[in-house]
Amino acid sequence: MNTSRLTLRTPSGLSAVSSRHGISLVIAFVVAVAVAMSGLATAPGAFAASSASVTIKVTTRSGTAAPGLYVAIGDKIKKTRLDGTAKFKGLKPGTRGVVISETKGYITTGWKYDTKLRLSAGKNSAKTIRAARLSVIRGKVTRNGKAVKNVPVTVTMTVSGRSRAATTAKDGSYAISMGKRARKGDDARISVTTKHGTITYAPGALRQSEAKVQKLSWTRSHTVNIRLREGPKGWVEGRVKQADGKPAGGATVSLYEGSWDPHAPYVDDRRVRTTTADANGKYTIGGVAPGSYQVVAADSGARGVGQSAPQRVAVKAKKVKAPAVTFRKTGTVRVPFIVAPNSGDVSVGLLDERGRLVEARSVYLHSEQTEGSATFSYVPEGTYRATIVGTGLVSNSVVLNGGEVVTSQTITTPQTTAISGKVVLPGGQGASATLTFLDSNKLPSTYYVGSSSGVFSVRGFYPGTYNVAAWKYSSVTFGSRKGKLVQREPVSFTVTAGSPVTNLEIPLELGGKATGKIAYPDSKEPVKRLRAVATRVTPTGDAAFDVVEVNVDKKGKYAFDRLVNGVEYLLSFVDGDGVYRTTWYGGKKGKKTAKKSKVIVANAKTTTKLGVTTLRTK
Repeated sequence: MNTSRLTLRTPSGLSAVSSRHGISLVIAFVVAVAVAMSGLATAPGAFAASSASVTIKVTTRSGTAAPGLYVAIGDKIKKTRLDGTAKFKGLKPGTRGVVISETKGYITTGWKYDTKLRLSAGKNSAKTIRAARLSVIRGKVTRNGKAVKNVPVTVTMTVSGRSRAATTAKDGSYAISMGKRARKGDDARISVTTKHGTITYAPGALRQSEAKVQKLSWTRSHTVNIRLREGPKGWVEGRVKQADGKPAGGATVSLYEGSWDPHAPYVDDRRVRTTTADANGKYTIGGVAPGSYQVVAADSGARGVGQSAPQRVAVKAKKVKAPAVTFRKTGTVRVPFIVAPNSGDVSVGLLDERGRLVEARSVYLHSEQTEGSATFSYVPEGTYRATIVGTGLVSNSVVLNGGEVVTSQTITTPQTTAISGKVVLPGGQGASATLTFLDSNKLPSTYYVGSSSGVFSVRGFYPGTYNVAAWKYSSVTFGSRKGKLVQREPVSFTVTAGSPVTNLEIPLELGGKATGKIAYPDSKEPVKRLRAVATRVTPTGDAAFDVVEVNVDKKGKYAFDRLVNGVEYLLSFVDGDGVYRTTWYGGKKGKKTAKKSKVIVANAKTTTKLGVTTLRTK
């Protein structure tokens, strides 16, 4: 009869062998071991001694507490409080990895900071982690000296588009931790959402705020106190939809005063407010004065040139629900072309039915290549023509319906020619400058005149009519006078195939100066972070000549130094986000339309005093 064998490895390394008759020996040994282990397991404080607890404090490199971040140690994740701390219990002693991030989870997105800590069993002393590439934005939101509580404050990076938010406390304070990701030139925009909608403060903040917005230093904290001012109380609420009816989350929504024209000259842009739709396509725009407006949505992505048809809305001093704005269907336009050998980069433009540039793409051709094509995707349905920038040539019209691909007429370029001339200063001497050429489609190309003699020669001009402007940004001195150079009006010339243009003179003169100040009508406090705009009463048709802008400083003062002598200008102001507010400034309180000031520059030796312009806020 076979007998089973059981081998047991004992702590001493010996083996106990039993048969069916010796199994009681094994059982007795196992019971003895179990009794010994049970005594060890129930010893008082044994479990506490086998785990670790610790308080983690997260700060910037300069020591500022960083609230609202997630700290992960092992399988435990905690969020830092206002003082930057997070408490942990039940951790395994030893060297532990620590991950600090903006998002909760073991797979994080965006900024994060990794480090290691040595934890002993039991309660550890508090550990401070000074995270790299981390900034904290904090401050208070007030109105008329009183705290504004329970309102969201959001910091958004202008290039990457990522954002972080916090809600103001009872005293109006807020604190937002923002980790840095590698995006060059990423500035911060701060927005506050009140019952009248969302208002964004960018560099050159809107008039309702004294917010100080700047490039963030990623090693310290920034104090941004926002003083909300009483202003227009109307606001617009609505939704943005894709062509298929789905929500257009992330779309840029703009409110235009009066009639809306996407191709109006620069100075006639009547954009009043801009915001971004949320993930459900919903948006709110606050701080709007009573009046008639148009709501327009644009594709905020880089995929194409999507833009909705406008929707009209009448605003009063309360919430108004606007009709949904819907993006048009899109398609693809292919533009074939034939050019001369050695053309290199060919800039192909897509024009709308009014001849305005919608989008441009650069196509590179190798030395002997003469044929190529450019493809424009996600183009809204409509009528278009194509051009090669700098030629003045246009194709026949093509009609694009949503969801299709159309090919334009092939553009064949004629023979090019060269032009030569000189940038001339008062007295006849020359100067280096930057030249901007506009073809008959008003599409620009740039050339730099590096010689101090001002003499230039440029090849590659196609037949047609061009305007040219010379720009020199540094100050110059003529005798006792010092200032900036300006060009009185564009210089026009016509190119004929095979016939070079020679002796083209572009005259520059010393610009006139004008100074002024803008203030609130009641308190007389200066209005900060605006830009003053001088616009020619009799335009040349080129915005580069017709509009001159300068910044308004923290004292509400501004100074023009590029005005043309003897030319009449209209004075208006623009918010820091590039939105004109001509009807909100100047004039008598209560008037619907602001009275614009006229600026006449006498000569380059004197400075025109424009006095104080008051800001109408109701």
